[in-house]
Amino acid sequence: MDMKRGISSIAVMLFLFGAGTAAFAEGRVAVHADYNAPVSAPDFGTNVEFGAQYRFWGIFLMEGSVYTNLVYGADNAFNIAGITPAGLFSGGVGMRVPLGSFAIEIAWNKFFTGFGDQGVYPYCDSYMIGVDLSLSESLSVRAYSSTLYNFSGRTSAGTGFSIADQQSPVTMIGGGVKVYLF
Repeated sequence: MDMKRGISSIAVMLFLFGAGTAAFAEGRVAVHADYNAPVSAPDFGTNVEFGAQYRFWGIFLMEGSVYTNLVYGADNAFNIAGITPAGLFSGGVGMRVPLGSFAIEIAWNKFFTGFGDQGVYPYCDSYMIGVDLSLSESLSVRAYSSTLYNFSGRTSAGTGFSIADQQSPVTMIGGGVKVYLF
């Protein structure tokens, strides 16, 4: 009796492993570049975000991003003199619900400001909702709104994203381009 239960357990685990492996093999990897601007806290600053995203099981996302500051004051059409690292990065999970040629994306991210003796320093939490419009099999554009909240004491630690009131959430709007690699 125990032998049958053991064999059945092994068979179920092998089936689940095979199904999970097949599901992850169907995943898609994308890189994206987005422009973000604050709506509720103008001192927070605009930034450019570069990130990577992995979609698995059809609708779930894992993503990571780094953020940069825009330095204004140049004599060009965009008035941008340069892009400098902001010392801010994030990682999170979400969902992408396809609805034909466009999709709804929702995500939760944890922001960090740097590395220390005991790991990374938390900065804040964020949730995002947006739309993603597919232009081709490998290219899409997206627009979204994200809310940053639950700020730590590191909001003015040289990140370029300092805020006066750590209790109030910061609303950002953003848009960008996503390229699917495979």
